Amino acid sequence: MDIFTMKSGNIADTKEKFNKRQEEIKKFLTEAVYGRIPELPEHLGADIIYEDRGFGGGIGILRCFGLKITLDGEVFTLPFKSAVPNGNGKYPTFIYVGEDSAVPNKYLPAEEIVERGYGVFCLSLEDIFPKGEKETKLIKKLSPSRRKKDSPGRIALLAWLIMRVADYATHQSYVDEKSLAVIGHGLLAKAALVAGGYDKRFKYIILNSLEFGEKYLTNPNIFAKGFSDNADGCFDELALALCVPRTIIVGAAIDDVVSDRESELSALASLHDAYKLFGKNGLKYDEPIVSEANVKSDSIFYRLRDGVPYLCRRDWNAYMDYIDTNSSRNIN
Repeated sequence: MDIFTMKSGNIADTKEKFNKRQEEIKKFLTEAVYGRIPELPEHLGADIIYEDRGFGGGIGILRCFGLKITLDGEVFTLPFKSAVPNGNGKYPTFIYVGEDSAVPNKYLPAEEIVERGYGVFCLSLEDIFPKGEKETKLIKKLSPSRRKKDSPGRIALLAWLIMRVADYATHQSYVDEKSLAVIGHGLLAKAALVAGGYDKRFKYIILNSLEFGEKYLTNPNIFAKGFSDNADGCFDELALALCVPRTIIVGAAIDDVVSDRESELSALASLHDAYKLFGKNGLKYDEPIVSEANVKSDSIFYRLRDGVPYLCRRDWNAYMDYIDTNSSRNIN
């Protein structure tokens, strides 16, 4: 499916037409790939369960929350955490979805993130899909039947939960809602991509080891029930198109044997003309990238590093360096 050819057969060659084309792509992805994104809750709030103002020796504040989500009059609770600078400013903030509920953890150097003047709100796969428990009450409520073709798969459910944490985060005085980022690693990068594509509040969509092109067809719960009927295309590329004109950051590893790096780069480069419609620069590269490299424009940052897929401190710092350089924030 071409990102510029509209259902009418016309080419999306203006900003307005491309916006309409994005809505067509979103409808297709919802119906054929990810499933229906659940409706907004009737009410959303959060209780602070625990607070540590000595986090990182006093540079930050660590909080544990219970997110209260009201659906059809019933209240469901989802745990999440945050680590934010201990100051009076408004800070660029990550919404991060990971596997481990601990903060910090091996993929989340929370102290370093806070020390650099960033905040991070953390959702854990352990809390959403606990081991040994098939589905929580919240997940059963959001996806009561897997019989329908458009019932949300896990990626759609995770994306919805990411957006609900963003609802809470953007109402906090210390969060710079104009510098909101979503980030995920591996399969969870696909959830971050959907959240970023569907929700325009995210200025930065950060995809670490996206495993581009991998469809996980062996797990029927990842995508919509009818996904296998439409599995002959690469839908990561279509989801990337939904992020234009916002900033896309992709991190890859040389020893990643799962992701199709060449197609990943090609998909990013294919967005160049779309960014031009909005007065921005996409990504251009002249030859395959086979060694460590940082390829940048004002809208796309592609990072290839040595080693295996992993969301390490080097990755986080590279992403923050790019955001610092491409934002108007005053760095002291």
